[in-house]
Amino acid sequence: MQRAAFLAVLALLPGCNGALDGPGSVHDLRLLAMRADPPEQRLGSDAGVTVTALIANPPGGFLVSAKWSTCAEQDSATTRCLETSPGFTRLGESTVKTGPDGAEPAITFGQDPALLELIRQADPYRGLAGLRQVVQVELRAGDETVVGFKRMVFVLPFGVARPPPGPFDAGPPRGPLPQLNTNPVVGPLEFNDAGWAPETTVLFTVPPRRTPGQPPTAPVTARNRLAVLEDPRLREDYVVRTFSGEPRTLQETWRYNFFATHGSFSPVSAGGSNLLGSDGGIEANWGRVEGEDGGSGPTTVWIVVRDGRGGENWTIRHAEAP
Repeated sequence: MQRAAFLAVLALLPGCNGALDGPGSVHDLRLLAMRADPPEQRLGSDAGVTVTALIANPPGGFLVSAKWSTCAEQDSATTRCLETSPGFTRLGESTVKTGPDGAEPAITFGQDPALLELIRQADPYRGLAGLRQVVQVELRAGDETVVGFKRMVFVLPFGVARPPPGPFDAGPPRGPLPQLNTNPVVGPLEFNDAGWAPETTVLFTVPPRRTPGQPPTAPVTARNRLAVLEDPRLREDYVVRTFSGEPRTLQETWRYNFFATHGSFSPVSAGGSNLLGSDGGIEANWGRVEGEDGGSGPTTVWIVVRDGRGGENWTIRHAEAP
């Protein structure tokens, strides 16, 4: 079976084990998230950038090859960095072996001034909102393939109140240097109102099946509530430039995605904000997936958080599905 998917696309695809992969149910090779450390960096920095992919391939024990590349412009037809794309550069290759928790292959690279200049030329805003370098990973395990990408942001080295004559002009700033973004963190977790530590395995439950021929009784529910105890004080304020050139201060809104190797969470994503600016509840409930083959036993749960401007992170927990 061959399969290609991007992080920005949620697709329902048939798994090789007969189960159906949904947005929150993981049965085959899957790219769940990509994190850049740091998610933002000032132009001219000599520090490296590390991009890490969070991959799953239940039940583990599979070799997965990772090919990393970048380019100045993605192909318009495939949205990929092809060898014919402007500025295409192969960053490296590696092979990892997945376990029950998946694997986290990574690549480290430095700034390439020539490539960043190509990115600036292709940017309609000439880098005033930052230069976004695409980092692409191609994953292969047997006959399964997954392609995903991460955009690393390089910030211009001057204050937000100074309209620059050029993107690489590092003259005296006329305003404070903007604070660089840092990755969010997943706060403490609760399962059914009790703490869920990384070393703790919780037990999922399901309602008992009704015996045929027996009179109906009051419905029995199963409670499998996951909650993220987010500290709103950790959300960063950041400054953007409006079309009139004025700076505007905003605050991050963190959004969470929940994945499991057995069953699925509902909703599969939570948090963020609506147009009125109110936050959604950061909780979800686990349940069986109809038609899932072998949907019981040791279960890996991934919780991924995104800050809405390029920062990502995750944590992993374990459960036993009935």
